[in-house]
Amino acid sequence: MNRSVIAIATLGLLAAMPLALHAQDAKPGQQEKTRNCLSINQIDRIEVVDDQTMIFHMHGDKKYINNLPYRCHGLKNNSFIHETSLNSYCDLDIISVLDVGLGMRLGSCPLGDFSPYTAPEQRQQ
Repeated sequence: MNRSVIAIATLGLLAAMPLALHAQDAKPGQQEKTRNCLSINQIDRIEVVDDQTMIFHMHGDKKYINNLPYRCHGLKNNSFIHETSLNSYCDLDIISVLDVGLGMRLGSCPLGDFSPYTAPEQRQQ
């Protein structure tokens, strides 16, 4: 009986996730706030700035910066993998640095919050 209740509650949370993601979008005239999750299908590409900073370039012109809570050794110079069943990148999700040449994981690190990002050259205009 308890398993049924847990399964139903889990399905309800998963069904509500897209609504929660959409509710975080800023309305015209409002400054966009930090987000907990980004939908994978809205991400165009991910730029790794250094071992603690990633910029998520969305389809369109929006960008989000993610400052990892800890330095993730080797992130800048290697690939990373992200395993999820929610179709989103979320804060506290774990990414693993992968050395493709050696075929092994070098370590794992949690993601931080996703904050709206404007590139320095765009800020000056």
